[in-house]
Amino acid sequence: MKKAVMMFVLLAVAGAMAQTPKQSVAVYMAGTEPVAVKGAYKVLGAELAKSLAESGNYTAVDRTDEVIKVLSAADIFKQDGAIDVDKAKRAGKQLGVQMMCIAEITEVMKSYFLEARLVNVETAEISNVATAHGNMTAVEDVMRNAQAIATELISGKVKLADFSFREIAANPDKANREYTEAVRQEPNNTEYYFKRGYALEKAIANYEKYVEQCAASKNDRCAQLIYILGGLYYDRAKAMSEHADYRKSTDMYWRLSREYPKFEKLPLAFGVMGDAYLSAGHSDSAIIALTQIVTRFPKSKYVSSTYIRLGEIAFAANDFGKAYGYFKKVNSEKLVGVGLGDERIGTFYYRFGASAYHTGDYKQAIDNLNTYVRRCDINAIKTKEFYDKASEYLRLAKQKK
Repeated sequence: MKKAVMMFVLLAVAGAMAQTPKQSVAVYMAGTEPVAVKGAYKVLGAELAKSLAESGNYTAVDRTDEVIKVLSAADIFKQDGAIDVDKAKRAGKQLGVQMMCIAEITEVMKSYFLEARLVNVETAEISNVATAHGNMTAVEDVMRNAQAIATELISGKVKLADFSFREIAANPDKANREYTEAVRQEPNNTEYYFKRGYALEKAIANYEKYVEQCAASKNDRCAQLIYILGGLYYDRAKAMSEHADYRKSTDMYWRLSREYPKFEKLPLAFGVMGDAYLSAGHSDSAIIALTQIVTRFPKSKYVSSTYIRLGEIAFAANDFGKAYGYFKKVNSEKLVGVGLGDERIGTFYYRFGASAYHTGDYKQAIDNLNTYVRRCDINAIKTKEFYDKASEYLRLAKQKK
């Protein structure tokens, strides 16, 4: 008897699920169709509607001339690139649908991206942006991208950063910040990298214009704009491996130091300059930039990390005498730990000990290498890449002492 009741309940639930009504959806192809993909919008609109319908979740409104006319008149985006949900709701109600699928092709860096999102006409809830990237000129490619978009929209997977290209263009600074964090958390997501690159392009274009406009003002606002632009060039250089952008970044920061020598963020700017020069393979120029921090801003909280960075550069070049001098400066002024994390402090002790060994200061070598090994043993340092070398240096230093 219990089995019969259970079977009845399961059948009732299954029947209820089967009777869940599908939501009606209209597909709106937004924006201006790129010239290179002329004719794709008509195919895309039809194929996207078909793919959503085939998912089993939706019934698609046929894209008649009247439907397309209603959608085309909707002017569905706000100035900040976001969807105007009120206009989307009005268009949806005029067509008698529950959902609006708003899609657009954007040409970015000579590539084509199809983006789409679903808008609930009643609640104004917008689902995540779905993005497909690839050729849009051949019909089969258009169909494949439409199917990929429909699948992603229906899955409803949440993204760490979720901007359309329109929204990025309207607010590139915010998009850059959020995609930078998204890349940090999910370093294998190629969409995050590309959209961050697009945000950087737009942000740089904006700040170049602002800097040009304020060049004659000589105030802190202009200094801040130059500082930001230098950082954006550096970020784009890292993202795109463009040495020309490293040069633009350092040029901007040298300009900042000449025109605004008292600007509060100059120590940070010189630090970024050092990183930019090193990334471009110019260690001599990196040393010049970093030395500005310790000579011009001796009370800055960045002095400790700068001396350590200078020591690391010298150590990497096997200039152990110079490295030892930098590390000893940090040690004598009791700067170890100022603004540094456990890993950086740990590797400082290793390099200081190793350079001391090479310069014949075996007592200093033993003290620092012991500290490094001990910190590794108690797991204060998670990365123990120098543990074996430190142990060997320590053994040799004890023999020579």
